[in-house]
Amino acid sequence: MVFWDSENCPIPRGVEPHVAAKKILEAMKESFKKSNDNEDPVRVEFRCYFQSKSVSDKVLEALGRVNVTTILVANP
Repeated sequence: MVFWDSENCPIPRGVEPHVAAKKILEAMKESFKKSNDNEDPVRVEFRCYFQSKSVSDKVLEALGRVNVTTILVANP
């Protein structure tokens, strides 16, 4: 499982969030696949936490398309 705290580890400038998430997911799956002796499918869950007013609907939709669960937390 991947937890991404976007406040303390922001999305890099110039990188689309869904592209970064997809690359992370692919790398995780490949890493686990190499360590998995049998050919069972690898399931990686990705959760990204945002302050509710800090992320656009466009970003949330794009992340959803690459199977990232987005969790909105209340602004302080």
